[in-house]
Amino acid sequence: MEYKLTTTSYAILGQLAWGDASTYELTKAMRRNLRFFWPRAEARIYSEAKRLADAGLARATRGRTGRRPRTVYSITAAGRRELRGWLGTPAEPVSLEHGPLLRVFLGREGSPAELRRAITAAREQADSMLAVGTPLGHEYLERRHPEQEEVHLRALTFDYLYGWALFTRAWADGALAEVERWDDTSPSAAKERRALARIRGRLRGY
Repeated sequence: MEYKLTTTSYAILGQLAWGDASTYELTKAMRRNLRFFWPRAEARIYSEAKRLADAGLARATRGRTGRRPRTVYSITAAGRRELRGWLGTPAEPVSLEHGPLLRVFLGREGSPAELRRAITAAREQADSMLAVGTPLGHEYLERRHPEQEEVHLRALTFDYLYGWALFTRAWADGALAEVERWDDTSPSAAKERRALARIRGRLRGY
C-alpha cells in the first residue's frame, strides 16, 4: 500500500471504529478524547480523513445538512483490519514536550520571577486538565457518557491523565514554594541542601 499510515491515521480510524462521523464530529470527538495525549491529530483531521478514504480504509458518503454539504466517514473492513494490525505492533515511545519545565531546566540565566511564571503556567495547565477531567469522570460514574461501554478502557487513560495533572499541580506548588525563597538563581549551600533532600525524597518514593 503506497499510502503511509501515521499514528494520527490510526487515531482517526479508531474514532471511526466507534461509529460513522463527519469531519466536524471527528474534530469534536478527538478534542474531547485525545487532546491531552495526542493533540497533533486534531489539526490534520480533514486532510487525513480524505487520505484514508482515498486509501480504501474509510468510506466517504456525501450528503447535506439543510443547504450545507456534509461528508460522513465510516471505517471499511480493510480499515478495521489495518487498525487491528497496528494495535498488535510495538507502541510508540512516550515523548514529553513540556515548555515550562524546559524553562525551569535552563533557569540559571533567568530570574526567580521568570521561573515562577513558568511554574505557574504548568500549574494552570494542570488545573485545566482537572477542570475537564472532573466532570468527565462524573459522566462515567453516572453512566451517561456517550461511550460508556468503553469505560473499562477509558478508566485506564483517565487514571493516568488525571493522576498526571494532580502530580503536576503538587509539583508546581512545591517548586513555587522553593523558588519563593530565592533572591536569584545562583547556587548556594542552602539551595543545594534542599535540592538534594528533594531528590532523596523522590528516590525514596515520597
